[in-house]
Amino acid sequence: MYEFRPIGQHYDRGLGAIAEAFKESGDRLVAPIQDKKYFYSNLPVCYLYRHAVELFLKSIIFILHRRLSISWEMGSDEMCPAIRIAGRVARLEHTHSITLLYKYMREIIDARREELAAIGPSDWNSFPSEMDSWIQIIEAADARGTFFRYPSFQEQETDLRKSEFREMSATDAFAQATAEGRFAKVFIEENTKDSTVRIYAFTGDELEEVRAALSSTAEFLSLAHFAARMELSNGQ
Repeated sequence: MYEFRPIGQHYDRGLGAIAEAFKESGDRLVAPIQDKKYFYSNLPVCYLYRHAVELFLKSIIFILHRRLSISWEMGSDEMCPAIRIAGRVARLEHTHSITLLYKYMREIIDARREELAAIGPSDWNSFPSEMDSWIQIIEAADARGTFFRYPSFQEQETDLRKSEFREMSATDAFAQATAEGRFAKVFIEENTKDSTVRIYAFTGDELEEVRAALSSTAEFLSLAHFAARMELSNGQ
């Protein structure tokens, strides 16, 4: 629960409230998909979770800066915060790399561990052992926050990673069906002489690992964000 105030009046300027909304939407969307999956169903789910993860990280960073009186870079303030990340100054709202945001948050926590320990009971250095690998999976899939949102017109190899169909030979399509022990979903394109031009086979969704990493990361950061609100921003 959040205060019944406009998000701009929240302690973190609404970052956490919006993050929770995106995570909740992902949770609600993924449940029926498990019962009746449709083509490319993981793309919107992954997008929702990925955006939630980014906003949770930004919210926690904002809360840490505000509670611990950490100055923003280049004289910026809470209305337009900037941080030094990967050796350069960037506005928080323009930073989308999950790896860089996560690393920056952990650096603050590590540098201010004694202050944080004095404020509340949470162990802010207690992250799941899988967290680093989850972050790596997310970053490898979508470093800029656009992979799940658009087709990549100039990067066809990138689009193949999110496509559920592949062009293959008849031999390969038959071998795939034989190996998996089930019927293959295949589309055969023919010319006017009924000769095969191309064969496209359904290969399934390859984003399950990414979705699992995003879901787990969003779930943990939601809990961490709740702890930050309760201990560092007086429940706001």
